[in-house]
Amino acid sequence: MQDQSALWKIEVVTKNLPYLLAGLEMTTLLAVLSMLLGLVLGLVVAAGRLSRFAPLRGLAGLYTDIWRSTPFLAQILWVFYALPILTGYSLTAMTRSQSMRRIVLPQAVTRMLPAIGSQSINLVKESALVSIINLQELMWYAQSLAGFTMRSIEILSAVALIYAALTYPQALLVNYRPSVALCPVARTCRPLYRHLA
Repeated sequence: MQDQSALWKIEVVTKNLPYLLAGLEMTTLLAVLSMLLGLVLGLVVAAGRLSRFAPLRGLAGLYTDIWRSTPFLAQILWVFYALPILTGYSLTAMTRSQSMRRIVLPQAVTRMLPAIGSQSINLVKESALVSIINLQELMWYAQSLAGFTMRSIEILSAVALIYAALTYPQALLVNYRPSVALCPVARTCRPLYRHLA
């Protein structure tokens, strides 16, 4: 019978953990910057899709459709290689901008929070794909260490646990929807609802 300790060498991970964690900074930075850029672009595109100007609505819709219907890996490669080369208000006495700010945006934000949370989890996990363009993040470090030590199972298992440690708290936040968090929205919308009732 074969010695089980020879099959699973955890000391390969513990001895090289600082090396693996060196990529964690880039992984976190990528996820945070992607989320911030996505939120800003998302708000701009959402405003475009709500515009009264038909060409702007169409352009915002086309932008959304293109990014939604193409593989994430293709988007990473395109941005990395090609982009640098290309260098409800009528029922109230509110104006359109007031109703957007006081009614539509607060409701949209509360409805989008679970999706934003899920997307932030995906961004952390999908940051591993940038290792194919040689960006030195967590998965890049794992692949280089696995090649050096010839212990892929141990290294990739440790990296999976690191990704889980990063994303599990986010998953808990996505699932936790306290009514207290909705109070600012409820206070904003309550007078309107009372007025309409």
